[in-house]
Amino acid sequence: MKDPYTKPWPLYSVRMREPKIDPRPTYQRPRVWSMSKKQLLMDSILRRYDIPKLYLRAVDKPPYKYEVVDGQQRLRAIWEFCQDDFPLSTECDPVHGHVVAGMLFSALPNDLVDEFQAYDLSFVILEDATEDEVEEMFTRLNNGETLRAAEKRNALPGQMKVFVKELALNPFFQNVAFKDTRYAFDQVCAQMTLLELAGGPTDTKARALEKMYKDNVKFDKSGRTAKKIKRVLNFLYNAFPEKIPELRKQNVVSLYLLVSELLEKYAISGKEATLAEWFTTFENERRLEQDEPEDERQPEWIRYQETIIQAVDSKPSIEFRHKTLMTSFLSYYPELEPLDSQRTFTEEQRVTIFRRYNGICQSCKKEIKWDEFQADHIVPFSKGGKTTVANGQLLCTTCNIAKRAK
Repeated sequence: MKDPYTKPWPLYSVRMREPKIDPRPTYQRPRVWSMSKKQLLMDSILRRYDIPKLYLRAVDKPPYKYEVVDGQQRLRAIWEFCQDDFPLSTECDPVHGHVVAGMLFSALPNDLVDEFQAYDLSFVILEDATEDEVEEMFTRLNNGETLRAAEKRNALPGQMKVFVKELALNPFFQNVAFKDTRYAFDQVCAQMTLLELAGGPTDTKARALEKMYKDNVKFDKSGRTAKKIKRVLNFLYNAFPEKIPELRKQNVVSLYLLVSELLEKYAISGKEATLAEWFTTFENERRLEQDEPEDERQPEWIRYQETIIQAVDSKPSIEFRHKTLMTSFLSYYPELEPLDSQRTFTEEQRVTIFRRYNGICQSCKKEIKWDEFQADHIVPFSKGGKTTVANGQLLCTTCNIAKRAK
């Protein structure tokens, strides 16, 4: 990175450059400023108070020439005020003898508009800066700000961050009952990923998640774990194709863990509707139990309620919720079959299947060489199909891949 340099731009120039400045690169947090903070900044500019420096990274990413490294909230507030998106505070004192309380930008006296637009903002320009250098600077600049843990993780480099952000785009999250405020979806996806990496209940607090990001800078986004997580999310999306109020943060994480284990141990594929029916029933029972007098409530429900309010992300809470949900689901659907403990056909079974079908693919009917065939479950393993010769068929690689895709 070249040595940063400072450049003053009058507000008028900042307004004109808005289409060329990207306020939300990947490491940035979303809009978090309240109306009062925006109004205070406008009041400060009108009174010619000093505003801290803003940091921009020079880029060549049409239509953008710059990315905001630090100062996103201030720039957004300025652009919004100049577009009459919000007025000055109704408690704003007169400025240079002009009454401005409650005024929009377009209603300000001309001399105040001129002074406002002539106000110089001091920009630090970063040239030839790498992603890691910029993200490191963002973290340092915001170290004194009240960034949430998810926002700090969003500034970390590496493939884990990229993978988590891709997970947050899964359509399932369009149907949850909470908003993506300050990277809420990223937070949940990071917790799901950590649970999968741990193979079950574990502590998913901020420190554990940050360690996961740092330990998995080169995380394989196309590896087995990544595919498993996506499979679980796709199952949840099929189970809940529409938004329902029960899908809250802690419920979503616990549901993920439940489905993850069910897919590994039981013939749950195709049973998405059953899961959704059970879940709404479970949540309804929980709410009814909560309305009972305290001395008449069951201890298990009291404990469960505590785990969704206190120490939500601790291992004991996650473990208790998981056991409760698993027991409840298996009681609701006792017909659920466990998967065969043997998933892969043995060499002896493969030979038998090959001879049984005379080396002919049972889909495309082409003859296949011994070293090119696939032994496939007729009734899919994920749906309870046994790994037996009777449930085995011979397929060529192309037809086997096509079957899996379906």
